[in-house]
Amino acid sequence: MVVDILYDHFLAKNFDQYSDVPLEEFAANAYALFNRRWDELPKGVQRILPYMENGNWLVNYGNRYGLERVFMGMSKRASFQNDMKAAVAQMFDDYDLFADEFARFFPELKNYVDGEIARIPWGIGR
Repeated sequence: MVVDILYDHFLAKNFDQYSDVPLEEFAANAYALFNRRWDELPKGVQRILPYMENGNWLVNYGNRYGLERVFMGMSKRASFQNDMKAAVAQMFDDYDLFADEFARFFPELKNYVDGEIARIPWGIGR
């Protein structure tokens, strides 16, 4: 989960490298879509979406403060003892290593997903 959120951070921080749509516009469109399809969302997503939208998580994942807030929120909600603050500090100690790993991984993931989308006969994404 921590690596997933860290990858969300690198995607948000470098969104312009992967999309022609600005992150702010993408986020606004995503929140609007979630709200239009509210009844189809899992209950857990319905509970968290208002906080996500109000805090503009999709955009704020791109900065350190937003990322730290996410991890601190996770720490408070965890049902087990944790030291998320130390994990966050360690993550930033190895930040360049994680950034490099993401830069190698994400284009490969994007190419794979693009290929899978192209195989869908009803033309999503076309």
